[in-house]
Amino acid sequence: MSVLLPALVVAAATLIVLAAFLAARPKQKKSTIRLSAEQRAAIQDHFNEGPTLAGSYGWSRRQYAPMHIHSKAFSSLRDQIAAQLPDHAIAFDVVFESAGGRVDWHGDYESLGPFAFDGVSSIQNHDFVSVHFNITPDGGNLSTLDWPLVSTLHHFVIVKWGIYSRPHKLLNFLSRPLFWLFATTRPNAVGVGNSFDNMRLHSVGAGAARLSYVVRLVRRNGGVTMSPATVATCASRSTACERLTKVLAPAVASETAAGTFAWASLAADL
Repeated sequence: MSVLLPALVVAAATLIVLAAFLAARPKQKKSTIRLSAEQRAAIQDHFNEGPTLAGSYGWSRRQYAPMHIHSKAFSSLRDQIAAQLPDHAIAFDVVFESAGGRVDWHGDYESLGPFAFDGVSSIQNHDFVSVHFNITPDGGNLSTLDWPLVSTLHHFVIVKWGIYSRPHKLLNFLSRPLFWLFATTRPNAVGVGNSFDNMRLHSVGAGAARLSYVVRLVRRNGGVTMSPATVATCASRSTACERLTKVLAPAVASETAAGTFAWASLAADL
């Protein structure tokens, strides 16, 4: 018994520390952002009828910058997003189709868009935020790990070797205990908007075949800029950005503040 006592004390102390960590986790704010049934139908109809791009990284097809978000029919959604995320400006939207497979942990890089960014400060300052909606039922749940240091490490590995490269997969494997213990899993209810930081770690779990709608935002007064060079780089990092680049290039002739750019003016040309 005397031999077991120290082990029991260590085990109890470990459980207490773990419980303290879990109790200290920030509580997720309940989202108040909702897509109406009419808005969901408009997204689905346009996706089924309009041009789509071949997907990648777990997505089968996607529609880049259909600009539903800047239409009159989506004014109520814009108002909801502005109320919940007042420090960020709405830029554009993306629609993703998936067969239901899991999208593993990552921070966005190739799909960040036409913006200038710095890995460390952009992650620290929440420069890029998205609102994610499941359009169809029983889709996978969005999960997030809002830890800037771990996200920064993953970011540099992705930039250096590529998303889901062997080094990135190894880092994901080593990070699994953090994901299991400290990630926040969001509800997957149809039409419920969940906001997350694009450059901080996130994943989408497996589920039924799904259609997802994502509204991309940029920090309003944070000094995030676009330039002819960053607009061109957007298309070179991801072919999905080519369509947006074609209409952005004439409008961004010099360094331009992304947070105050007239994104709605692009809708007619897309």
